Amino acid sequence: MRSRIWGDELGERMAVGYVRVSDVCGRGDGLLSPELQRYAIEQYAARHRITVVEWVIELDASGRAFQNRRIDAIVDGVSAGRWSCVLLWKWSRWGRNLRDSLVYLDRIETAGGVVRSVTEDLDQRSGFGRFTRDELLSIAELQSDLIADGWKEVHEQRRRAGLPHTSGPRWGYEYRDSRYVIDSAAAGHLLDAYTCYIEGVSHRALALRWNDAGLRTAVGNLWSGQSLARMMDTGFAAGLIRERPDPAIAAGTRRGSTASVCWRPGAHEPIIGLDLWRRYLERRRARPAAGGRVTAVVHPLSGLLRCGFDGCGARMVTTYAGRNKTHSWVCPRARDQRTHAFNSVSNRRAMTDVRAWAAIQQSHQDRNGALAVYRAAANDLEELDTQIERLRQERYRLTDVYTDGDITRTEFRAIKDEIGAAIQHLGQRAVAILEQQPAAGDNLDQALVRLNADWDQLLPAEHRDALAAVLHHVLVMPGKIQPADKWAQPTIDPAP
Repeated sequence: MRSRIWGDELGERMAVGYVRVSDVCGRGDGLLSPELQRYAIEQYAARHRITVVEWVIELDASGRAFQNRRIDAIVDGVSAGRWSCVLLWKWSRWGRNLRDSLVYLDRIETAGGVVRSVTEDLDQRSGFGRFTRDELLSIAELQSDLIADGWKEVHEQRRRAGLPHTSGPRWGYEYRDSRYVIDSAAAGHLLDAYTCYIEGVSHRALALRWNDAGLRTAVGNLWSGQSLARMMDTGFAAGLIRERPDPAIAAGTRRGSTASVCWRPGAHEPIIGLDLWRRYLERRRARPAAGGRVTAVVHPLSGLLRCGFDGCGARMVTTYAGRNKTHSWVCPRARDQRTHAFNSVSNRRAMTDVRAWAAIQQSHQDRNGALAVYRAAANDLEELDTQIERLRQERYRLTDVYTDGDITRTEFRAIKDEIGAAIQHLGQRAVAILEQQPAAGDNLDQALVRLNADWDQLLPAEHRDALAAVLHHVLVMPGKIQPADKWAQPTIDPAP
């Protein structure tokens, strides 16, 4: 579906302003500052009678990749009718990856919107306008490639000099006169940490010791077992510089493993000897390698329990303690960093209290018939979503074919418009089903009915989904469980 928001037809429209700076560290000229970009967008909007209803400002966001940015949320805003225009400063702010930039431009247009550069405004209805836009995006990608080539040369020069890629802080060292010198006050702690770990002390226990001793990370934070392990694994204290493994060598290696990592001698003086470093690596590699972290849901309350201490809100993590290995949930900040009093709850107590809450909350009105209708509609929506996603993947592959030069622009536009029409038709069917669905409050009631009815039959992953359908979170305080349902606003911000 092609957007109708062009030229003089802009009129009074709703827009989202998009600002992106790839690296805010060390900028002194302000050439790409968020303020400059925002001012230009505001002036353009005022001239064209556009109302900017929301701003998306992304700092330290690379233009090479879209997956870690908020572009999907912008597309959703167009689809939901919250805005119909995306305003940005220059086309380079949209992206420095031609293929992905075209894919997301197509997603915006298919949803009924348009992306406009306020300083490089083009009539994208014309073939010349689209060609010029694509050329500007291609130039943005070229600029990024040239910058990357320059950094590769800098890194190679630092490698020859026995230095790490950056001059950032390294724990146990001070950076003076373009080189790292040992911090005598910290060296003893590092030597002791490596020795204790080889003797069987865990990283978490070492982190607690360091926090109690007043030691902090290079950026001033409390230590955790994970942050201490990452620092020690670098090998910098052994006089080594860790290098990224070759992708071909690293393929199939468990994430976080040191098996495929390579080290080179550094120009700095070591704190620990190579023999101690070798024994440290041997113990690290001797850990059970059962396929890495388990991502499947194994507990119904996973991700829902939050620490209720003031200013915390951390997600509770699972633990098994005592002679009988009792399953409990504990606040990791209280356990690992001791930011507040210890806070835990047994899994049995939490499940019992949440089940009692669900039984009390359930409406007395019989909604079994409505629930059956809801389940049938949900199945139809799932099938439509599958078909739409299949078409979107086909459109994504089509862009690859076009950018590789295998089809002409005319063929590309014709096939893309055909796919877009099919997506629009399926989307209209989905909207029709949604309009026949009960109100949101009714859906929550239905989810609660299903949760109570199927409580004893649900698998852990199904149980987790059913609980998440009615709960924002479950607040845990010593001796108190407080579920926060989705009928009300959440009482705490999401934990980082």
